[in-house]
Amino acid sequence: MLLTENTGRSIGLIEQSWYCRDNAGYGKSKNKRTRDYHEKESYKWEYASRKVAERLSTKMLDVISVCDREADIYDYLYYKLNNNQRFIVRARENRKTTSSEYKLFEQVLLTPALGIYKVKIQQKGGRKERIAKIQYHSATVELVLPKHQKKTGYPATLCLNIVAAKEIDTKDMESKLEWIILTSEPIDTAEDTRQVIRNYELRWRIEDYHKAWKSGVGVEELRLQSKENLERTGSIFAFVAVRLLQMREIALACPDELNKDIPVTALLTADEWKVLWIATKKSKPPKEPPDIKWAYKNLGKLGGWYDSKRTGIVGWPALWKGWFRLMDKVETYNDAKLYF
Repeated sequence: MLLTENTGRSIGLIEQSWYCRDNAGYGKSKNKRTRDYHEKESYKWEYASRKVAERLSTKMLDVISVCDREADIYDYLYYKLNNNQRFIVRARENRKTTSSEYKLFEQVLLTPALGIYKVKIQQKGGRKERIAKIQYHSATVELVLPKHQKKTGYPATLCLNIVAAKEIDTKDMESKLEWIILTSEPIDTAEDTRQVIRNYELRWRIEDYHKAWKSGVGVEELRLQSKENLERTGSIFAFVAVRLLQMREIALACPDELNKDIPVTALLTADEWKVLWIATKKSKPPKEPPDIKWAYKNLGKLGGWYDSKRTGIVGWPALWKGWFRLMDKVETYNDAKLYF
């Protein structure tokens, strides 16, 4: 997903590749240290970066690749640094550094704290809602090349900036927040460091997208007989999922007074929002288009949503069902216009 840094809104899909694991390759992970990097599944991170760089050309300098712990690979980090590409990667490995006394995680957490901020943790499952106090640190370190990669030709060390964010004053150790982040972004000031954390927090938007794609528009429920048809249908559904995600982002992130500045025509055509109005309001559409939040809620109502929990949040299945019904009605409306 491509997002804007200042608002955190989804622009659209910038890269998405299809990958199917071969059953014949089952168990190869045991030999991952001896296999060529380009043959591993982990090469997907560099492959995606190369594809994005092809599309964006010089604009790649304005893009920050934000990745989870799977991307904490020495090969990938070297590629990003060697090609002057910006990145934020959550660390998985507590790597050795040129500081012989401490490894990476201990080294950054021993630096002076730069500040504390608060974040609201939503209730989920057995986890209660709470306000977490996060203390953050930063440092510049040199990661040491792993022993099993001595013959790869990579440099002996990689110089990176490290940011640590750790929850304090909590007794709930199981759900305690702690992130160690590897980055090419500056950490000269406390605000620079805080911005790195803010950008990493936007990574969860890809989880929202996959939820919209899998659970929302239902790509996981497709039962097609050929791989080619599955890819074609899944690709179409991917763009529908982005459109619904964009609507949900705007509707939930903006107060009502700000929503009035974003007309429904930003995401729906004139025919789409007018048909939605007729289907839900049972009256003639107004001359001026309503706002995005109106479209979001009424699309949910068309899909059977009643807001029984009084949250104002439309579930993905209801949003997709509403969208499907709306498209069916719009198609009927357009067919009728041919004869009247």
